[in-house]
Amino acid sequence: MDLLCCEGDLIRRGYRDPALLGDSRVLNNLLITEDKYLPSTTYFKAVQDEVKPHMRQMVATWMYEVCEEQRCEDEVFPLAMNYLDRFLSQVRIRKNQLQLLGAVCMFIASKLKETIPLTAEKLVIYTDNSIMCQELMDWELLVLMRLKWDLSAITPCDFLEHILSRLPIERERSDMIAKHAQTFIALCCTDTLGMGPMLYCRCAGNIRQDVFPQRAAVQVEQCRGKRALSCPPFVREFKFAIYPPSMIAAGSVGAAVNGLVGLGGIWASPNELLEQMQKITNIDMDCLRACQEQIEQLLATSLCNPMSHPDPLATKHQEEKDQSSTPTDIRDIDF
Repeated sequence: MDLLCCEGDLIRRGYRDPALLGDSRVLNNLLITEDKYLPSTTYFKAVQDEVKPHMRQMVATWMYEVCEEQRCEDEVFPLAMNYLDRFLSQVRIRKNQLQLLGAVCMFIASKLKETIPLTAEKLVIYTDNSIMCQELMDWELLVLMRLKWDLSAITPCDFLEHILSRLPIERERSDMIAKHAQTFIALCCTDTLGMGPMLYCRCAGNIRQDVFPQRAAVQVEQCRGKRALSCPPFVREFKFAIYPPSMIAAGSVGAAVNGLVGLGGIWASPNELLEQMQKITNIDMDCLRACQEQIEQLLATSLCNPMSHPDPLATKHQEEKDQSSTPTDIRDIDF
C-alpha cells in the first residue's frame, strides 16, 4: 500500500498579529533594548590586530551569498553579522579564523530563525573545506559563551513591520517595500562599497524597476562614467555599524518608499514622510535624513563598483570552451 505524502516545500507563516504590531509598548521595548546589542565600533583599533575592515567586508559578502544560495530567512544574515561584530568587539582573533567565525555565526543565527537550519557539513563545504566540523562545533560554544547566550539581538528587520504598519500604505505596496528594504538592510550590514554578484543582482534589479530614487539613479550613471576615478575597490570606513537598528530600518524604508512608489500622493514632500517616521521611532529627523541619504549613496556607488567576482555564466562558458575534446579513455573513441 502506497502512502500519499502531502507535505510541500512551502513554509507556513503566521498572520500578522495586530495585537503586537498595534501596541506601542512592543515598539518602545524594541527601541529601549536595541542599544544593548550594539557592537563596539572601535574594535578594529582597540581589540583586533590582524583583522581589518576590508576583511570583514569580504567575509560579510561571502556570508550574504551563502544565506542567499540557501534561501535563508531575511533575518538570518543581519543577526549573524550582529553576532560577528559583538564577538570581534571582545575577542582578538587571527585573520585566518575570520571565515570560521562567520560560518559559526550563520550556524547559530539559522538555528534561531530557520525552520530547517544550516548544517555544519554544508557550511564546511562552503568554506571549501578550510575548516572541520569539530572546529565549527567548538567555536560555536566559544561564541555562545562570549555572547553570554544572549542571542535574541535586535536587528533592523525587527522594526520593518512596526514601521510599515504605521504608514498609510496598502498591504500590497507594503510587502513590496519590505522586500526592497530588506535588500538595503543587507547592504548596510556588509558596510562596503563593493558587493558580490548575488547582492549586486538583487540591488541592480531595484534600479531597473525604478525602485531607487531618481537622484541615486543619476549618481549611478555619473559614477559609471568615471568609475575608474571615484569607485575604489574597497573603502576602509566602518560606517553603518554605528547606527542603531531602528535608524537603519527607517532609512531603508524611506529609500524604498521614495523609489518604489514615490510619494504616491500620500505625502506632499519627502519631509512629511521623514516626519512621520520620526514620530514612529523618536529618532531625530536630521539623523534619519542623513542615514537615508547615505543608504541611497551607498547603493548608487556599489552598483557601479561590484566586487571583482567573475560572472558565473561567463566562467561556465569559458570552461566549456577550454575543455579538451581529446578522449581520456579508449572506450570514448568513435571509429
